[in-house]
Amino acid sequence: MGIFIFLAGLIGVAATYLIPIISRDTIRFIEMAYALSCKDWGLFLAEDFHPLHSVFIYGWYCITHNFVDAARFASISLWMAGFVPLFYIARFLFGVRTARITLALWMLHPYAVRFAADGLSEPCYISFLIAALWAGFLAMIGKRLVLLSFSAGILAAGAYLTRPEGIGVMIILGLFRLFYPNSSVKPLRRIVLCAVLAGGFMLAAFPYMVLLHQQTGEWCITKKKPVSSFFPNWIQHNFSANVPDGVEALEPASKLVSEDDALLPDGVRCAGLPKGNISNVKKFIIMNSEFIRTFHPLLFVFFLIWLIFGARTFTSNQRLLVLMIGGLFVLYYYILCKLTLTYYISKRHLLPIALLLMPFGARGLEIFCTWRRLNFIYGKTKRVFKPFLPVLLICLLVLGLKTFKPTRKEKMYIKDIAQWLAVNTNTSAVFAVDDARIPFYGKLNYTVLPKHYLSEDEIERFLGDTGAQYVLIGKENKKTFYPDIEKRPSIKVKYIFRDTDNTTGAVVYLLYEYTDSP
Repeated sequence: MGIFIFLAGLIGVAATYLIPIISRDTIRFIEMAYALSCKDWGLFLAEDFHPLHSVFIYGWYCITHNFVDAARFASISLWMAGFVPLFYIARFLFGVRTARITLALWMLHPYAVRFAADGLSEPCYISFLIAALWAGFLAMIGKRLVLLSFSAGILAAGAYLTRPEGIGVMIILGLFRLFYPNSSVKPLRRIVLCAVLAGGFMLAAFPYMVLLHQQTGEWCITKKKPVSSFFPNWIQHNFSANVPDGVEALEPASKLVSEDDALLPDGVRCAGLPKGNISNVKKFIIMNSEFIRTFHPLLFVFFLIWLIFGARTFTSNQRLLVLMIGGLFVLYYYILCKLTLTYYISKRHLLPIALLLMPFGARGLEIFCTWRRLNFIYGKTKRVFKPFLPVLLICLLVLGLKTFKPTRKEKMYIKDIAQWLAVNTNTSAVFAVDDARIPFYGKLNYTVLPKHYLSEDEIERFLGDTGAQYVLIGKENKKTFYPDIEKRPSIKVKYIFRDTDNTTGAVVYLLYEYTDSP
């Protein structure tokens, strides 16, 4: 196991050189970590993202003194930590060899590596999720039930404090603790152990829930979506979103609005989905195809092989673990289906449930290599050729080719624009931008333009309210959201920046200077 963790660290660090431009959401985590370094609790709590990943970034910043490196090292180190519970789960189910195959596949999984090298929160979330699942399972079969139950609650809280979906593992662990038949634990003791599990969770998570209640006016698990949004409509109407008297709801900082949370017209923003109105059935089909691509088609085939040919031989404890994994998968799949109807999903949403299937995909690879038709006798000594090693190497090669493919190399124009702005504009001014990465790399003050249509009056009002002196927007976004910006005499084009994006072709950015009307 140690060698896989070491190699994963090397791969993660190497992958950072293949991602020259960090993602928009990484900037938001960095902003939260920066707020921690400045002890600006208002800015830290104003963000929609859950806080734990930014806390780890701040911890690494104290070592590296560079926020981008800190974000990447935080994600890579937490991704490496997740190898430990993943190994023990796979070993318990299928043995040491399958566990090693699982780690090898996860070590080179394209999106696991990419999200870790990009400084995103998924590695942190997945590591706490899988650790909580393993600790909760041990609390079902082990001897130190109280300690393990409390630890599982703490780890589940870690998953929740990273992403709101993390509360799902707490729900699954609690249900299995209460209702799974176990003759060795009496019903009253089950209730006590479930209370211990919940106590560990609430000890770590409840302070954040109280803050959410103070800011939103209702008990919710995240600022992005209330709990009621995941229930049927006939239940939702019983939930109130009114802010209590005397409590002021805290608005998210405008400069921290990400592409994911931008408010776009119907049919415009739907990552992975075609533009225009589409049926719910088609959305589900697209979601499932996106899941297969996230998991990887080759690994999905191996998972199906296990499901058809190897899903019958389990001991009682192994069956319990499989049921817990299955329950967690079904719960998250339901959540993703609800998101598909009203929001959108991406590979970042799908990767955690892909990880849950990784040990079964590894076992399917083993089963595939033991089929007699793939083995043949050769030589005078009648040796049997078994294709296990060649097949495994081919799989790792297929994964590695995608893992080490450069990402966002075509976005280098972002740094070019940032450098130009730092030299040719008033760097103390506020920039209204459609991509926060440009002022981030230029070390400029900025606010993010909302990604929905703004009339000329709304644009000028926005600039006046935010104190922005410059507006920097891409030509395509100008056509879609701000077509009337040049109608105001107070907003004039100052510079047109042209570059090339290898994906979309020509890139044109327009820099406007805003002069407040007397």
